[in-house]
Amino acid sequence: MGIVYEKNVQCQFLLETIVEMSRHIQLLQERYILPQDISSTELTAFISMCATEFNDKLGEQFRNSPNKYSDGYYYAVDQFLMKCLEVQYTEELEEARMAAPIVVIKWHRADIQDALEDKGIEATSANVDRYVQSEAIRLFQQRCVSYGANAIHDSLDEVFEI
Repeated sequence: MGIVYEKNVQCQFLLETIVEMSRHIQLLQERYILPQDISSTELTAFISMCATEFNDKLGEQFRNSPNKYSDGYYYAVDQFLMKCLEVQYTEELEEARMAAPIVVIKWHRADIQDALEDKGIEATSANVDRYVQSEAIRLFQQRCVSYGANAIHDSLDEVFEI
């Protein structure tokens, strides 16, 4: 009975670790830290391997923990997973890091409403929609991109001695 119970505890712990690592992988992909184009089959095999290794090395320390938060289980899983990723996906992590957004600026319909009011134009939903659906919004986007590229270029002097 004791051996079967211990095996069940180990299996349950391994499954919990796999689920936690899967959540972390998904979060890394959502944040562009890990590429989203890695196949799910490949990631499943990777997570299973990494979770098994975690279980072998650190399972005994955390397996019977009454409070995995205060005992550092989740932190240990994240750190262990990142080490596995750095070994297995070195190039992919670097590519994702370089492709990841560094600044995201969001404009909202309320910004258009404010601009309409400033110009003395009625700030209705219909007028906001009219602007959003016009060619002007595409020009606005192009100007923002162009201004951003120029701003990066101009600010290099502040960081580097040019």
